[in-house]
Amino acid sequence: MDHGPSRRRFLQLGAVATAGALGAVTPATAAHTPDTSFELLRRRWRDVSAGSGFDPAAEPYRGRLARLGVRAAGYRDAMAPAAGSLWPDQPFPSFVGTPTRLQAMARAYVLPGTGLTGDAELARSVATGVDHHHERAGGAPQARLVRRAEHGVRPGRPLRARQR
Repeated sequence: MDHGPSRRRFLQLGAVATAGALGAVTPATAAHTPDTSFELLRRRWRDVSAGSGFDPAAEPYRGRLARLGVRAAGYRDAMAPAAGSLWPDQPFPSFVGTPTRLQAMARAYVLPGTGLTGDAELARSVATGVDHHHERAGGAPQARLVRRAEHGVRPGRPLRARQR
């Protein structure tokens, strides 16, 4: 014997209908995220990815940080962005070598004891390298996705040869 909807179901549906009606008549306010909202997250990510909680003047850190600084300065000095390369000694696009070098340069900028900590020229070089790599190597996959979308192919699905 079916008595229809239970009292619990009736209350649930009533609550959903009320929430929907209130949402429809109440003006939405724009969410505001102050610029400092991600500061802690950025700092934590930097600490996790670059390292923290060590004495940069103590060995073995002092030697490793100094070598990182020398390596990063070498990458910065050898970098020569051109149409077909970022570093003359490296094939382009390099999806391993280029990010590795840019990461070493960025770490030398952030970590204390490298001799390049906070160096504005190094920061500009990293930004130039990232932009160059993205424009010339990172843009190609996106262009392929756009072309695939124009043909009605969803990302993640193989593009099959057309039947004649």
